Amino acid sequence: LKEGAGLLLESIELFDRFQKPGEKNVSLAFTLTFRAPDRTLTSDEVSALREKAGLMAAKRCGATIRS
Repeated sequence: LKEGAGLLLESIELFDRFQKPGEKNVSLAFTLTFRAPDRTLTSDEVSALREKAGLMAAKRCGATIRS
């Protein structure tokens, strides 16, 4: 996630982990905080950064992004 999110990622925090008994898949939920030192980020910029982070997670570890 960090690599895909880029330099504007200030912090990342895992806030939930769930696994149904008997299943191998695990659901993880993260909070991503983005910040630019010199300006306010637009919602479009943040959405694009979140998408890039999710795509990198999918590529690197086979993650499936839910919304």
